[in-house]
This record gives sequence, structure tokens and C-alpha cells, in this order.
Amino acid sequence: MREARKQKTLGTLVVLLLMSVAIPVISADPPPGSPEVTNTICDDIPGTGFPYPDATICDDWDWTDDETPGSNWVESEYAIEMNSLTEFTLDMEFAIHEFNRTAIGLDSVDLGSNSTLSDGMPADYIRNYFPLPTDPTDPSGPTVKDTLLTEFGNVVETALTAAFGSSTGISVEYRQSIDVAGAPITCTDDPEQDSADEDSALPEDAYNPPICMRVVLTVQSDSSNYGLGAGQEDNERLARGLLTMGTKIDTNFTLVAEQGHLVSYDLTPPPYANFEVLDAIGVEVQRFENLFEYNAGLWVLDNRDATDGDGAEEIESEIRVSRRETTTKTVQLGSDDEAMSIEIEIDASDDSAAVATLSLSVNHLDASMLSTWGIQPFDSGIDMPWITSDGIRMLQENGYVDMNDLVDMVPVDDFANSFTSMMETPVTFSEVIFSPPDMTSGLDFTHIPEVTCAELSPTGFCVEGQYAMNGTYPIRLETTSSEMNLDVIDIATRLLDVTDTNGDPLDISFIEDQDLALLMNVLSVEKEVDPDMIGDFIPETLPPADITIRLLLPDWIRSTSDSPEMIELVYVNEGSEAEEVGITGPNPWPWEHALCYETTDCTDASEDVFCLSTWRTCIRSEVDLDLSSLSIKEFSGEVEMDLEASVRVHIHRIGLPESLDDDVPYVSVESIPSDLIRHVIALGDEREGGLLTGLVDTPILPLGDVDHYLEVSDQGFQNLSIALTQ
Repeated sequence: MREARKQKTLGTLVVLLLMSVAIPVISADPPPGSPEVTNTICDDIPGTGFPYPDATICDDWDWTDDETPGSNWVESEYAIEMNSLTEFTLDMEFAIHEFNRTAIGLDSVDLGSNSTLSDGMPADYIRNYFPLPTDPTDPSGPTVKDTLLTEFGNVVETALTAAFGSSTGISVEYRQSIDVAGAPITCTDDPEQDSADEDSALPEDAYNPPICMRVVLTVQSDSSNYGLGAGQEDNERLARGLLTMGTKIDTNFTLVAEQGHLVSYDLTPPPYANFEVLDAIGVEVQRFENLFEYNAGLWVLDNRDATDGDGAEEIESEIRVSRRETTTKTVQLGSDDEAMSIEIEIDASDDSAAVATLSLSVNHLDASMLSTWGIQPFDSGIDMPWITSDGIRMLQENGYVDMNDLVDMVPVDDFANSFTSMMETPVTFSEVIFSPPDMTSGLDFTHIPEVTCAELSPTGFCVEGQYAMNGTYPIRLETTSSEMNLDVIDIATRLLDVTDTNGDPLDISFIEDQDLALLMNVLSVEKEVDPDMIGDFIPETLPPADITIRLLLPDWIRSTSDSPEMIELVYVNEGSEAEEVGITGPNPWPWEHALCYETTDCTDASEDVFCLSTWRTCIRSEVDLDLSSLSIKEFSGEVEMDLEASVRVHIHRIGLPESLDDDVPYVSVESIPSDLIRHVIALGDEREGGLLTGLVDTPILPLGDVDHYLEVSDQGFQNLSIALTQ
């Protein structure tokens, strides 16, 4: 992972130093006794004594009209609109009451009284000399009015370029009115309408009305000011993505008001952002754009009372940048939102070479998990409470994370140990890889314009629309086990929590698969299972997750669910519900048919029917009698005979008693056909005590008033035939 970039400050907003020389306050001559203007300073070309043909009336200079004790007096409004993270449009308006006389070639102007060359040039006198060439030796050169615009624009461009970066498209113009900190200021650049003797509505004040101008320029800034690192290809989308994901970015900057300046800073966030002012000086200003509310920041610095030598006033301001709520909403995640899910698919369709695939779907990771895993793409100043799957793709695209770090954090060994413990089968897992992308997931998943993202050209992450920067389309990682020789029935009985008469897991490994296939065709095992039993499968190094275990079955065993080819069990972290899970054979035996002596298409209505279709048990007996001699005694009335009899019992099917449902409620055996009985008897002969010994309680068959305990073996069925003939 690349080193996180250190956050730099947003930059220093520099208030333009419009006056180049500062001197202590000097007392001027007292105001003239007459309200009429008495001075003739503006009648001459400065420093020559020659009449000035464009002369206008200039109000008498009076030091008491100067509202600043120093040599500068400028009131300005800086409207800074962030078009994007790195592009600013600065719209600045200035009310100039005094200006640097040297910059506009007016050093020779003597204001009279006790003024000195260190005094700023009042607005009335500057306007008077607007038509005058700045350079007396170049009559066709720029005028004072032109030079004022040029000098002001150059100073602004130089200062702001130093603060923010390169600038383009500077525009400078005079204005007739401006607003500073919400207060309107009337201005003029007409030298014939600025004196008390020219306009009776005006007081005699050489500093008023001020000269106002507007400077507009575009500045390119560096994204490293936000701790995002310089030189990234698309930090604008990165910032939008971070904010949409719920990240908040804190940035600080220095506000400056030079001596004699009143400065209002109005900072508007980009169209997708919102500001929260964190310092004690600024205030949040509520505004609307396209009917959506957002907050801008406003700071007012008044340094007009500063005297020469006091220097500039500086404050450290701080803002918090968050996502503006529009049709695209900021991602909000709670404890109910799925962070991660785990799927374990055990492909036992060939149980002699079974393979388990472990898949992790990452929807989001919270900050504590990122810290635990040591994934910290940014330093201080960026509060990222979580990172979503879109966020992971975003940071990967921009080079902020090494995805190998994420892979290395997957506890493969812990999973292998948990799997071995659960299945009692030693297993190892391969190296974790990212799953190939599909239409709904993957590290290299790409959003579909106007389908999964409102952007026209989205990438692996989306910053606009319903699914912007959330975890709808997860990252998937997977690892595959080595081949295993699994006992599918054993795994199924463990999942179903089926036990023998001793309470131990049911062990029927002594029955071969082909025999089990026949047995499963006449029975089903269904049980309500609590999925919480698999919750311990999650290693402690992973966040709480839902787990799905999917066992793909060989073709000789089927599930009783809607997907007969597999058993599926789902554990929900926030609380699982019990699930009905069951297994049976691939071809369940249809016992519900009538049996006849001779009729081929036998039905319950056939004349020679001996077993109805509703009888689960069908046992037919035949008795043969052999009368070899018969003697009747006439006088006594006695009869003597020699009689031999043989009884044959034909067992076509046997329905187990309903009491078995009470003893083993999760096993359903409605009727066992004669073919399978013979097979079961053969299996039982291979096990002392019969087939069911130790597995379940001995079945009890009610024969009249007597209960017969059935041992499933050849001897057991012989005992049953004897009991039936008694």
C-alpha cells in the first residue's frame, strides 16, 4: 500500500496588500472654515506646475475623514466558489478609499497641510488623474485608470496564485456598487461626480465615495490540500466518492486581513459538498441550489484599527467537508446492514473427491476492522467511518491500497481449522484470490450507466444515483480446499444433528453407498435445525457475518427441499430462524398401490384384491392341510385323524408402527417393500443384534395383545414369522 499522503492545509487566503509603505498617523491642517472646496491641488499636473486640462474638483483632504489610523483603507469581499475540489472561481470586490500612490505614478501629488509622501492617495484625487498618463515621458502610455486596473489585477493574480496554484481567465473591471459582509457600498469611477461641489448629496470627503472594482479569476489548486495526494489522475471523483461514502474531510486554512483592511470571506463548497464551520470565528450560511439545502462558510476580519507596524491579522479557520444531500444520498450504515457474508459450498457430488469452496462477499468494513487489519489509506483529517465495496474499488483504482493487503487479512488457516472441526475431516485451503467479476460483484466489477449508476461513464465505483458508493455490489474473495473423501451421510447427520441411542452422532459408515441409496428410497430424515450451530465458524479476525453452507449431494441421495440436489443451511448474524432440513433417496418407493392374486391392473375394487392401497402393511399367509387318515368310532362318537399343516407367510410390505414417529420423530418410514426387506435382512445379518442396534431403539410391532420386538436380521424375521403364526 502506498504511503498515505500527509494532509496539507487548504492554503492561505491572502488579503492583497494594496499599500506598499506605512507611516505613523500625522496630524493634518484643521478643516477649512467654508463648506466649499478651497484647494486647487487637482488643477495642476503633479510635479510640473502646469495646468491639468482634465481637472475636476477634489474635496479638501482632511485627516479626520480617514477611518484607519494607518496608511491603508480597503474594504473587500472574497466570494470563493469551489467548482470542484481543485478549481476555484474567485469573485472579489474591493472598495478602495486609499491606494499606493507610487504604483499609479502620483508620488508628486501634495495633499497639503501636514501630509507626507507616506500618506495613501485618497479616492477623489485618484479619480481626478484617471486620464493622466502614468509615465509623464510616455503621453500615449497607460493612464492612471488603466494602470490601477492592471496593477490591481497583477497583485491579485500573483497573491492568489501563490496561495492556491496556477490561475487563468483573470478579469478586472470598475464597479458602481458592491456588498461587503452584507453591507452595500456605493462607488464611482466618474471624477466629475465625486465631490461635494459636484454633487450636493455628497459630503466633503476625499476618501468617499470609494473606487470599486471587481476581479474574477479561476485558480487551480492541489488536491494534496485535502490529504488526497498530489498527482492522482482523478482526485475529483475520488473526493466525491469519499464524501458520498460517508467520509468527512477536515481542512484548515489561514485567513489574513492586512493592516487597514476589512475583509469578508465567503466560501461556497462544490456542488456535491457541504461545509460545517469548526472554528469560533466563522459562521455557517444556509443556502439552496436546485431546491437542495447546503451550508457555505462566512468569515469577517476587520483590521482597520491597526496602526503602522501592527502587521496583518491572521486567524486559523477550520471546516469539515461532507456530502451534500441531493438526489444522491450519503451512505448511512447501521448494525443491521450486512458487512460481510460467507458461503461454503461443499461439492460432494463425487464424495470420494469432494471439494469445498469458501467465498467471502465484502459489502463494507467499518473503521475498527480497517484499523485491525492495518489498512489506513489516509492520515489525520479524513474521517472514514467505513469503506464499502465501491470504496474498495475506488481506492484500488486510485492506487491508495494494495489489494494484497486485503487478501493477506483473510484468515485462511482459521477457516481450515474451523472446517476441520466442523466436518471432522482434515483440509487445507489454497491461496485466497479475488473472484472473477460478474453482473453483481467482483473487484473488477464495472457499473452499468443508467442501470447501476446515474453517471454516464462510471467505473468500478459510482458517485451518483441510488447505488452510489454503497455495498450493493460486493467484493468477492474465494479459496478452494484440497480434495477430500467425505462421508456425505455423516456430514448430513451432523448438519441435522442426528444422534444414536447414546446421544453420539449417528454413525452408519458400515453401510455401503449403494445400500444406503436403496434404504433412502423408503425413508426420509427431516429435522428442524438451528443455524446458530454454525456461527462459531467465523474467525475472530473477521466482522460478524451471515454464513451459508451448501452441500451438493451425490446422485444417490436427495434433499427434501425445493432444490433436491443440495442441502442448504443459512446462519444470520442478527438472529437465525430454525430451518426444516431433510434427506431422502433419489427414487422414493410408491407403496400406495393395491395387490391382487391374479389381476394385473389391480385396484382396491378388484375382486381378487388382498391388500388395499391404503394399507401400509401387507402380509398374506397360506395354510396347507394334509389329511392322511380319518377314523370315526361308532359307539363312542370319537373322531381320530392324522393331520399335517404348513403355513407360509408372504410379506409384501411392512409399515412401521406410528409409535416409531414418537421415538424418532425426524425419521419417516411409511412402508418397506419386500425386496428391500430382503436387502435389509442381509445387512442386519452382518451386524450383531441386527441392523438398527445402537442406532435407534428396537422397533415394536403390536401383534394382537402382544408387542413384538423386531430385530432387523434374518433371525429377527424368522422370530416375527413364528409370532405371526401363534
